[in-house]
Amino acid sequence: MRYAKFGEVAHLSWVAAGLLLLGGCLTGCARWYTPAATPLEVLRREPSRVRIETTGTQEWILDNPRVVGDSVLGSPVLGTGAPDSTSTVSVPLDRISAISIWVGPPDTGVSLVYMGIGVIAVTTPLLLYLTAGND
Repeated sequence: MRYAKFGEVAHLSWVAAGLLLLGGCLTGCARWYTPAATPLEVLRREPSRVRIETTGTQEWILDNPRVVGDSVLGSPVLGTGAPDSTSTVSVPLDRISAISIWVGPPDTGVSLVYMGIGVIAVTTPLLLYLTAGND
């Protein structure tokens, strides 16, 4: 039976730490936020992406939403019931039961730093392990 050497265990711990940093940065930096405001007030803030739930239990994720008359117009994100990327969806304001906005990371520079540290923490031990002579 072969036991792992200290160096191999240390490499694996750095890889694990790097993967945790990358995973936390990629998943925890952005989220949906449901403000305590009417749909019209939310749309007046001109968000770049919204998630709209209608009274008919339909859900849309729209890019670049805008109010035209008494409806919300926007480009649906593919995979959310959109037939193609050039289509436009119109949702009447009075049918919206909930609206959420996409909130990105507060400071993209901080996210990039954490992502860079994670990449270094993952690749350096792997490169060292792969280039070291195995005896």
